[in-house]
Amino acid sequence: MNIKTIFIVALLWSLASQASAHEQTQGAIYIGTGIGYNSFTINQVSGINTAERALFDPSSFSLLDVEIPDIYADEYRGLSFLAGYRFNASWAVEFGYFRSAAEKSGWQGEIGDLIAANTKIRVEYFSVDAVGRYPLASLNKVSLLGAVGVLYQEVNIVRQYNVLVTTVAHSGEVFDSAGLGSRTNEKYIFDTRLQLGVGMQYDVTDALGVRAMLSAIPAGFSVSEGTPYSLNAALLYRF
Repeated sequence: MNIKTIFIVALLWSLASQASAHEQTQGAIYIGTGIGYNSFTINQVSGINTAERALFDPSSFSLLDVEIPDIYADEYRGLSFLAGYRFNASWAVEFGYFRSAAEKSGWQGEIGDLIAANTKIRVEYFSVDAVGRYPLASLNKVSLLGAVGVLYQEVNIVRQYNVLVTTVAHSGEVFDSAGLGSRTNEKYIFDTRLQLGVGMQYDVTDALGVRAMLSAIPAGFSVSEGTPYSLNAALLYRF
């Protein structure tokens, strides 16, 4: 059983068990959907960021060593979904999901326009958070939010190399690359990390609310530099 299956089973069990409780408070279960923005810089990834010579016969093309610069996108936008249960007015548990659109970028080699490289990255994550809520007495229907939880992330990187010419001269020698066409390299990278968040929520009605959350991964991801963060805006509905 993989982590996606475990996540879905845990979500369904939690919602079903809480819905059947005899003393469930009104509006205890809620769902939401919105848009998300994730920012993190991917550093060098083993098996993806290689020299172009790996495309050729090493015995005949070992002298060519054209390095590929990092061409990974560092901003990812997509749809987010959440489902939660409020234990009381102050505390809740939430399950979240985010999937970004595919972000593309490219680069072209300088030696005889030999190589073009294109990268496509998609980010997907699941999260479980404990969410605290503090209503502001001075602002009617506005609450401050704080969250701590665990995030499981998948990064899918697809890199394609295209040979643009059939021969190239390098260091006084001519090498033949006829018939090589293109090569594709795909890699999945998985991470599980602690997540912290702060935000604000406005209750439009007893059943409808809107919120904005800023979340960060203090320890970073195995493929990232610095502290990754995300911004999410969502519309909530309480049953």
